[in-house]
Amino acid sequence: MPTKLNPELPLPWVAFFDELDVALCKPVQLHCIGGFVISQQYGFSRPTADVDYIAAVPHERVEELEQLAGRESKLAVKHKVYLQYVTVATMPEEYESRLKELFPGRFEKLKIFAPDTPTILHYPSSNETAQRTKEMSSTWQKLCRSTPKYCRIAMIESYGPTSWPARVGMTEP
Repeated sequence: MPTKLNPELPLPWVAFFDELDVALCKPVQLHCIGGFVISQQYGFSRPTADVDYIAAVPHERVEELEQLAGRESKLAVKHKVYLQYVTVATMPEEYESRLKELFPGRFEKLKIFAPDTPTILHYPSSNETAQRTKEMSSTWQKLCRSTPKYCRIAMIESYGPTSWPARVGMTEP
């Protein structure tokens, strides 16, 4: 699959993750989705202040991650970015088999993974504004035009075979 995987993280992400990696007591994997993944894995400009993750492996590390790097953490205050544990996203069955590490070898204890196809990189939230919905639809449209085969597979898995084009404001590619 064509991606523009960014081997180096830009600021403030590099400093944030470097400090988090040092602060972690044991290794942990993050299964990430959202704007951060879109910007890093697919090269789309998607400004965001959070890294949405749907799972931490092992799961009991969620509390430590929230304390170290959650919205109200010292790292978040310092770097103006944070980790966000997402509990409202529904992933396809066996999504774990399609995860790819975003920055292999970059960190000692922290491993950041994302779906290898845009299965559910964006999820609707209850506080999402109309403007943000419009921006995400635009991002999805660009993503679907650049990788239509993978986008179609992902959207069918996420929304069903007939409703996905309407969900992103476009006709089927």
